[in-house]
Amino acid sequence: MTDHGREQSLRLAAYFGEEGLDELWSSDLLRAVQTAEIMLTVLHGTKHSISEMLREQGQGIFEGRFYDDPEWRALQERAERAPEEGETGAAVLARMRRFFATLAARNLPADARVGIVSHGGAIEIFLDDLAGRQGKIPAFKQGDVAEIDCADGRYDLRRIFSIFP
Repeated sequence: MTDHGREQSLRLAAYFGEEGLDELWSSDLLRAVQTAEIMLTVLHGTKHSISEMLREQGQGIFEGRFYDDPEWRALQERAERAPEEGETGAAVLARMRRFFATLAARNLPADARVGIVSHGGAIEIFLDDLAGRQGKIPAFKQGDVAEIDCADGRYDLRRIFSIFP
């Protein structure tokens, strides 16, 4: 993780530290775990859990390649992109929905605040699904926060905002 990433993690934690988080979930991939661990240095008493369901979309044979790789870029142009040994957007959405359904099934108190550290592609796929029910969402950038309400097992996007200038 870069120094900039560490600084952003601490700023996110400071933002959430005002009202606190009851739980902090992260993907099991290193950068997400590191982000959560840095946040926990500020969010004392917050329970941290890890789930592989919050992983980024698997890129299969393209894992580790740069975004300017011509073969990888050509793959991104396809509507339902699934590289060899990778995941489709539909598979990622199903995985993210399973995570949120599992979270909802826990019947947390109505005022529970749960933070989730995941990855841009997976987050966008899930938020796009919510937007399909609610209307167009703004672009989601690294470090942005999406506030989502859960009632009766249904998730509704409240707002997306950035705490970074």
